[in-house]
Amino acid sequence: MTAGEEVLAVSDLDVRYRSGFQAVSGVSLSLARNERLAVIGPNGAGKTSLVSAICGDLRRKASVTGDLRIEGRSVARRRPHVRARMGLGRTYQVAQVFPGMTVLEHLALARIARRRGVGRWLREVKSEFELTDAEAKVIDLLGLRKVLTQRVSQLGQGDLKLVELAATLCAEPQILLLDEPTAGMGSREAENVCEVIETIVALRPSLSIILIEHNMDVVFRVAQRAIVMHQGRVIADGTPDDVRADSEVRALYLGYHAGA
Repeated sequence: MTAGEEVLAVSDLDVRYRSGFQAVSGVSLSLARNERLAVIGPNGAGKTSLVSAICGDLRRKASVTGDLRIEGRSVARRRPHVRARMGLGRTYQVAQVFPGMTVLEHLALARIARRRGVGRWLREVKSEFELTDAEAKVIDLLGLRKVLTQRVSQLGQGDLKLVELAATLCAEPQILLLDEPTAGMGSREAENVCEVIETIVALRPSLSIILIEHNMDVVFRVAQRAIVMHQGRVIADGTPDDVRADSEVRALYLGYHAGA
């Protein structure tokens, strides 16, 4: 597959939670190889529900209808671990980690999950583990080498997010979904996240990224394209500059009136 070819296609996606709340309504989108797509919108717009549906994380929480294709193959009925093996990797608003494990053990688990699934993982994680060259580059890029042997329960929230990102990258995804990677961070930390994403893109030229982010400085620096969601629907899709100039987006989300 060459740059520009479609790696992810979402068609007429609906997400309705067991409570009856319709979080996503008729959303369609595509993602090209090596494209960086931002999904923005106010709280409750359906952004995280969209990403969760793409990853298959809502099977027991909501009814999800529509089609989802990875490199042309429908995965709408596939479980999350199958989608992950087909190239989906995700980070969360609140880092999903195992408090009793070290940073190095998280990387080992990601490698095992990528190759064989997590069956019998504990014995393998506890055995002697050496970083590959690619994994070493990831941990150096994220500044984690100094905490490799620490349990993640000893780390702050910012470092936890970096550990989760490192483990996700060590699973070698083709499509990386980042759910608010700068949430709770100051401007300096957010700047570092931008630099990390840009470096990852340089190291992994085939990687495609979907970014959910409220920090508009991050969005306009990192994304090549942006879609805006409001009340579960896509109301705008275009370059960041086009989206920023859209009068409806300015009124509903960016805090401006059309004439401002």
